[in-house]
Amino acid sequence: MAFHEEAFEGAVEITAAMMEEAELEFTEESAEKVSTFFAVLYKKLRAVANEEEEVPSRKPGTFEVYKDAAGEYRFQLKAANNQVIAASEGYKSRESCLNGIESVRESSQKAEIKEV
Repeated sequence: MAFHEEAFEGAVEITAAMMEEAELEFTEESAEKVSTFFAVLYKKLRAVANEEEEVPSRKPGTFEVYKDAAGEYRFQLKAANNQVIAASEGYKSRESCLNGIESVRESSQKAEIKEV
């Protein structure tokens, strides 16, 4: 087992013991939070050890919903710099438009990149 895996497991065990001593419940949810915390901590420590500059996190974009001249709902996705990076088709209802946004959110996280 690699050092970082052993250190990670040890940190989780210590955290669980500390929570038990403080009479706090170590639930699946708290375990997930501890896991996330140590994953971020490990990434930052590794960057420091390798003298890497930390890459700033990207600011999220914004979905804007609006009605067009024909009375249909549309959305556009704007980057943090306010440039439109995607635009939708027209939807008859606002709810359908919001469903379109959710579809883009879900699909884009799992989408492959293909060269055509």
